[in-house]
Amino acid sequence: MSTVSRNKKTNSGTNDKSQKWLINPQIICNNRFEQLSNLDEKVKTKENKPQPIFMDADNLQPLTNLINNDLQILDYTIKCTYDNQVKLQTESSESYRKIIQTPKENNASYYTFQPKDNRKYKVVIRGLHHSISHETIKEELESLNHQVCNVTNIKSSYSGNPLPLHIIETMPNENNKEIFQINKLANTIIQVEQYRTKRDIPQCANCQKHGHTKNYCNRDPICVKCAQSHPSQLCPQGKKIKDVTCSNCHGKHPANYKGCKVRKEIQEKLFSKIRHRDIMGTEKRASSQNIKDDSVYTPKSQQNKQRPTYTTPVLSYAQVANQETQYNEEKTCSSTGNMDSKIDKLTTIMEQQMQQISMMMNILIKLLALLERNQP
Repeated sequence: MSTVSRNKKTNSGTNDKSQKWLINPQIICNNRFEQLSNLDEKVKTKENKPQPIFMDADNLQPLTNLINNDLQILDYTIKCTYDNQVKLQTESSESYRKIIQTPKENNASYYTFQPKDNRKYKVVIRGLHHSISHETIKEELESLNHQVCNVTNIKSSYSGNPLPLHIIETMPNENNKEIFQINKLANTIIQVEQYRTKRDIPQCANCQKHGHTKNYCNRDPICVKCAQSHPSQLCPQGKKIKDVTCSNCHGKHPANYKGCKVRKEIQEKLFSKIRHRDIMGTEKRASSQNIKDDSVYTPKSQQNKQRPTYTTPVLSYAQVANQETQYNEEKTCSSTGNMDSKIDKLTTIMEQQMQQISMMMNILIKLLALLERNQP
């Protein structure tokens, strides 16, 4: 009996071992990001910073009392600029709207810019015929989930003829960049390109100042022709006036003249870096075109030295014309001098030949005289 029980025990032990060996062990995996699945996914969109507000304030105390006490806004900063002007910058769009409403009601003098959220998305469609109506273009784009606000056909600046180019303005949306994937519209092969903004200084048609537009200006109107405090359309002197004055530089030209002294100064401040970069680029290209003489040996110490760059001076039209006249005079003088020297050489040669001919004639005359004497 003992042997049988021992055998049973051994068999049971072997079965347990075989079962443990055949059963696959459970692998416990822990996901440390499992807690995030229970949370609601909230996509945080980056909020654009509001545009600054430039206000004309001789006294700053009423403005700060209005913002702090009446409106109860604290997320703003103030920076003093020139000509009793204040730059007011808010951190949120709500406080920006509250502050904008109060100056309008109080008829304060200020200007601001268009909010970035309200700016329309502009593209250029190349390839559409100018005879296609704007409504069909709008319907075709709206069928592709693009909310179109305005369609403008571009005309040639030289002839005024319409071109196969259209400016499309759409509302700001998440699918705005998908418009570049369109290559066919109204059964026409097209190409969508980015709208290139002009590198120009904006000028307000209300107060005639540079740097902003009339849509967001609350200053007193100034006439573009006579520089008086009234709108340009209601000028009492009419359309054509003789005494034209600029409100910016007080010159004898309208305020929107592009050759104005104030406008040129602003243009040099804004675009001086780009102009300097273009000049440096032309100098580098000119220096790279110089031919290097490989036959002359130059040591490395002299090769590493910085070579001087030579720039051609910018000359006016009068200076260039004066140089051309001087060059022509020098050229004529040199040509006349060469002709005189050639004439002198020819005269000397002719004189020598005449002397030789006279000598020959004398010899012949003597020979003829001798022959006459010897004849019987």
